[in-house]
Amino acid sequence: MDLYHEKLQQAVELLAAHDLDLWLILARETAEHTDPALKLLGHFTLTWPSAIIVTRSGRALALTGLGDDEAVRRSGLFDEVRAYTQSIGPALVEILQAYDPQRIGINISRSDVSADGLTYGMYLNLCDYLDGTPYRERLTSAEHFVAALRSRKTPQEVARMRAAADLSLRIFTAVGDFLRPGVSERDVAAFVHAQTQILPIALASMPALIRRGVTLARLMRWCVRAMSSTWTSASISTVIARIINGSGTYCDRAKPSRRRKCNMPSTQ
Repeated sequence: MDLYHEKLQQAVELLAAHDLDLWLILARETAEHTDPALKLLGHFTLTWPSAIIVTRSGRALALTGLGDDEAVRRSGLFDEVRAYTQSIGPALVEILQAYDPQRIGINISRSDVSADGLTYGMYLNLCDYLDGTPYRERLTSAEHFVAALRSRKTPQEVARMRAAADLSLRIFTAVGDFLRPGVSERDVAAFVHAQTQILPIALASMPALIRRGVTLARLMRWCVRAMSSTWTSASISTVIARIINGSGTYCDRAKPSRRRKCNMPSTQ
């Protein structure tokens, strides 16, 4: 069983625990705006309004526009993939009628951005699709369900996280040995990138954020600036935030690397 099948199976188990009969993800144009919860189930590029449905009975279904369906079908994640050509509304209602869920979890949340992937426009469309049916009144927030799905790691997720953390720690250790008075932020960045050529990892698109300073609290200000050629001083606390992708798993770390004060040689 691969990682995404593990997450689907976990989703089924969590539906019962959160008293939901069906989880509905409704998305469109995911290249422009995607639902964060989609990442838990796979890599999808959806153009037409599409529905990803998981039921408490253990079924996983996808309803997409014609043209999007083939890629979703090739993922092998779903028991059934349906394609529509006119409007998603009638086909969605037909599926809901077949399962007749009493509580339908949708991704809306006032406080958790990761569980708030349903845009307001799509929510209004969903209400229109379900108008005249009992299902509109059965919609409820799935925020606690999504939070549990994100936070409770499957065995494969744990293994990937450990591998990514191990690789990032190896780079942190190497940087600690590399740091010395007079090394610039650009030097440290170049060294980190050189390490990625040695270690068997793939990097995320976000570059390393390497910043010099005294406290971790100031990291947020450094993160929005470009790396400089500022030299490290004799007594510094260097913070490195590194995003490493280990088999699709990201390890985001911020670690201080402190050097004791020493007497720098005179430049005169």
